[in-house]
Amino acid sequence: MSLSKFPPVSTIVMLPLVVTLGCATNPSQEPAVGATIIDSPSLAGECITSENLLKNPDFRASEQQHWLYSQHAGETSFNTQVDDGVLEMFRTGPEPWMIYRQRVPLSVDGPAKLRLTADLKGQVSFDPPEHDWEHHAGLFMQVKPSSKSSAADHTPNRGVWDWQEVAVELDVPRHSTHAFVGFTHQGGGSLWARNPSLVLIACEDPD
Repeated sequence: MSLSKFPPVSTIVMLPLVVTLGCATNPSQEPAVGATIIDSPSLAGECITSENLLKNPDFRASEQQHWLYSQHAGETSFNTQVDDGVLEMFRTGPEPWMIYRQRVPLSVDGPAKLRLTADLKGQVSFDPPEHDWEHHAGLFMQVKPSSKSSAADHTPNRGVWDWQEVAVELDVPRHSTHAFVGFTHQGGGSLWARNPSLVLIACEDPD
């Protein structure tokens, strides 16, 4: 057995390059599909869990090319910095959301799930709200070419909290080609992340 729902973004920055694409809208305006807080895999048959599929989970500057910054539009409105393996994402401007992600190739022939986990800490404010939709901050996954995605579909994802491991899962449709995986920040203040891990849980097809 061999081994992303987010509207298109208008500004993509792969440090140190900046590339401008088409327009974007609220990243949370459509409900997440197939996202769950982790309990146990709901897959039939025998399953195999991969090793961590993320490159540079320590956010080392020497491998910065694996991580991609993107945001809604306009001037850069969030900043990132790394201290001893801890990524901090914090608001510096008016745009409503950002994503910090990497592209992970996939080749799935049978029932499978992606499981993303990380330790998160938040001081994320939403008062006053930036726009007329509910904002969150946390884990991000988008499976392509399907519409399955998850944007901080876990708790905690707003307010103030200390370090806590959080996790989400997404079903991976057969013949998915890749996933965008990382973090989203849609509020004020800071979101911190460390120890991210992405595993593919691939199972025997009962048919």
